[in-house]
Amino acid sequence: MGDVIDINELKKQATEVIEIPSFDNNGTISIRVKRPQIMRLITSGKLPNPLMGNALRLLDGKTNLKGKDRD
Repeated sequence: MGDVIDINELKKQATEVIEIPSFDNNGTISIRVKRPQIMRLITSGKLPNPLMGNALRLLDGKTNLKGKDRD
């Protein structure tokens, strides 16, 4: 079994730092981003309908739209 990871390190790993063009286009700025949570997007109605089928296939039908496990 591996080493136990500290919660703060786990939080750092949940995000990624990327560079984007600066507002004046004279360089770049670094920002921290995290991946979207698909189930949260689905249940809040923020996922566009054309992507709903793909999202549900990604989840392999293991959860329903209320976020509870299916039998």
